[in-house]
Amino acid sequence: MSELMGFLYAIVSIVMWGSYLVPFKKIKSDVSYSQFLMCLGVSITAFTVSILIGTPLNIGIWGIIGGIIWTIGNYLSLLAVKEIGISRAFPLWAINLLVAFAWGVLFFKELTSSMTIILGLIGTVCIFIGCFIIGRIRKSKEKPTIRGVMFALTAGLFFGSGGYPLLISNLGAKQFYFQMSVGILITSFILFLLKVRIPKKPQLLEGLSSGLMWSIANFFALHTFLILGISRGVPITQICALVGALWGIFYFKEFTKRKQVIRIIMSAIIIIIGAFFIGFARPQ
Repeated sequence: MSELMGFLYAIVSIVMWGSYLVPFKKIKSDVSYSQFLMCLGVSITAFTVSILIGTPLNIGIWGIIGGIIWTIGNYLSLLAVKEIGISRAFPLWAINLLVAFAWGVLFFKELTSSMTIILGLIGTVCIFIGCFIIGRIRKSKEKPTIRGVMFALTAGLFFGSGGYPLLISNLGAKQFYFQMSVGILITSFILFLLKVRIPKKPQLLEGLSSGLMWSIANFFALHTFLILGISRGVPITQICALVGALWGIFYFKEFTKRKQVIRIIMSAIIIIIGAFFIGFARPQ
């Protein structure tokens, strides 16, 4: 399959991953409950899509492990946001870009020549810097805590390692997609049982809608990773941070000051430059 298709899949993933927190932000409840709602939406969507496209509903260990890795990372990221705020948490778990690049280059040997490794590394660092700038734009003055910082850093390690089970499983994206959703549902349900707390307003629509959007993004991202590799695919899909920032500007009106908007534009330029570098880092 051509690399062009990989980039087209990435665009869909970027838009959906950059938007899935729009309904999620309206949920006012415990982290374990809100995540379970979202993961339920993820699993329902994956089951429906798999039925519609005729994917065998087989369960495999690597797909489930992939779901476990992501769900734990997501849970830790939500805890980090609760502790230190998204403005400080996001730049910390953005180390997932470097972790994924390291997996792809060192373990899976996706980029073998010195030039492709250099181009890929430059692109990854550019996107990381752009995401960092976006993450540092804030309205409130959250005080960081050691626990919150550790939550965010650990979340980044999990997010950056999520592509490992996919590539080692030798499964197609469609098969892995369903199996991963099973792991996500099981893990989120266990985490929910550890601290059962259902609010008076369940907010099912918001949670399920968020999960639906994330699941669609994941479907296309898995195809991206198989075509482009995780060393390039993961950093490119993280351009979703820019989409999220645009939601913050135009929908939530989070950033209204001129200085904030200028910083977002600067980060957008850096992220786009990084994407071009990664695009040119084609394996020989």
